Amino acid sequence: MSKLSAVKILDDTITTATGDVHYPIGAYIGFQATGETSAAAGAATIVIEGHMISDPSETKVWETIDTLALTLGTTTTSDSGNTQTPFLAVRARVSAISGTDATVRVYLCVER
Repeated sequence: MSKLSAVKILDDTITTATGDVHYPIGAYIGFQATGETSAAAGAATIVIEGHMISDPSETKVWETIDTLALTLGTTTTSDSGNTQTPFLAVRARVSAISGTDATVRVYLCVER
């Protein structure tokens, strides 16, 4: 029987930013972005990136795993994706965000 483990990897981000690196251990990686504004409409683009280099002396080349798009409003919206590629490390990067008090969160889920 497999188990799921979830962690928030980007917390209440209000500007373009890159989150911390996370090291998932598992065969299946899922991710979800959620967000909202305090008034009117907005939008956010979140790039999920990964790399497969285990040698710390080598330059890490981050590759795009998926791009999530949110149409933001006063109620929470979400977008999600997944991969079965065994990335050694993953991170989330908010590449664009707009709207009154726009806020974005990203979660990582790993099947073990």
